[in-house]
Amino acid sequence: MKKIFLLTVLLFSVLSASAQTNTVVSRHNLRQEISRVFFRAQQASNAAASPAVQADQKFASTPEVATSSLTSDDLIRKIQRAYISRKPSVRPEKQWQIALFLADTNRPLSETLGILRKKITEGTLRHAAVLDISPRAKKRQTQKENPAAAQEYPAVFYFLYMGQNKPITEKIAADSTVDAPDLLAPLFEHFQNTQDVYSAAIIDGHGSGFDMFYGENGWLDMEQILSSLQGAGLSLDVLNLASCHMGSLYNLHQLAQYKNVAYLVASSDIMTGNSERTYYTLLQHLNAAPRQAAINAAASARKVHHFDDSYSTNNVIALHLPGLFAPVQNWFNDYGRVMLAGSDRLQKDMLQVFDPRWGTWRSLNKILRRQTEYLLNSQEKLEWNGYELPELKQNCIQSARILEEALRENTLTQWCYSEQLGRVYVDQIPPNIDCLDGVSVTKKQLEYLVETETPALEKQLEKQYRLSRLRFLM
Repeated sequence: MKKIFLLTVLLFSVLSASAQTNTVVSRHNLRQEISRVFFRAQQASNAAASPAVQADQKFASTPEVATSSLTSDDLIRKIQRAYISRKPSVRPEKQWQIALFLADTNRPLSETLGILRKKITEGTLRHAAVLDISPRAKKRQTQKENPAAAQEYPAVFYFLYMGQNKPITEKIAADSTVDAPDLLAPLFEHFQNTQDVYSAAIIDGHGSGFDMFYGENGWLDMEQILSSLQGAGLSLDVLNLASCHMGSLYNLHQLAQYKNVAYLVASSDIMTGNSERTYYTLLQHLNAAPRQAAINAAASARKVHHFDDSYSTNNVIALHLPGLFAPVQNWFNDYGRVMLAGSDRLQKDMLQVFDPRWGTWRSLNKILRRQTEYLLNSQEKLEWNGYELPELKQNCIQSARILEEALRENTLTQWCYSEQLGRVYVDQIPPNIDCLDGVSVTKKQLEYLVETETPALEKQLEKQYRLSRLRFLM
């Protein structure tokens, strides 16, 4: 009886206060209620006026619309757009639209939603979509012990936009049968594909350099993120991977395949932060255009990190990606062909440059220089079908130098912490310092890339072999 009384009081207080509603719906009227959510968003867009609230005011909790769970089939069909956003009414420059995938259970969601509401009120943020997947970790922890309790931890969407007088937050839950990769498409589908707004995404998890961990046996890789963007017909101005090790060669290679992100903010080693308010630094710089926002986000991350004995290095980089797509792809193709056409000894020596910390995270810049030096001094022959292809070596050396130059030109800002010397290096990082300057790479990444790309690389080698034979016969 007490719950019924409280719900009744809440319903009447909300209806009398504003046009916002706080409604609990059953599964049977879910579709109808989602339609009403979109209709309310349209009404709010039409009635939106310039916010009178100051930027630094404290925000109270905003009403939320809680729906019943969504199945996998329902999700893609029913969440086409979270809302229809309003035209900018505060600032003459472009506003931002932003999506957040949150998989870390240690950071309070309330702080993130508070920052987003503040940015919407300021007028820098047009709308935001948040997918909180962190309860899945709790679900997996309890699933074996109590399957019924596991159902209490769904993934939850939050859609935020400007109402007539203040930001509105809408909430939609997806049931436990919907896995994280399937939730990415609805996260991006609400975005506007227009030129009058900047687009960004923050993906938060525990990174491995290849993918991100969001709970027991739960992994989200870069290709899933980029293919979801492609499926939504969307390109991002800024992608912020708020995870360890995700500023890696492997992810740069994946980005070069899709070419749907302009700027990347990531850590090539360990990324730490003391709270969510300072961890998602990109949210603090939405008053700038994408290039400057990416630079500012990477630079300001340095101010909120803790440097202690538990981490050997910490760093963040901001990259301009279009200038790296072709150099990364060309170098990898040349490197892969060298590895396939080389002897066992050459292959071992090309990977031996990771010593003395063989196989651990290393700077791509440093590995390129070491492998180039080895190829220049090596007398090992490169053969395919028993036919020598000496040009493979020269092509790899040339493309490595081009990639080195591209990395210098397209690394907007970077910093790293050297525990060895107890100081932070910004942008100008000495080559002899044991810091990850820029993009990182591991022996495992290079081996895995060559292994997965071997069929394509073999076709390239066969084509190069035939051309060389033709030139010889002529």
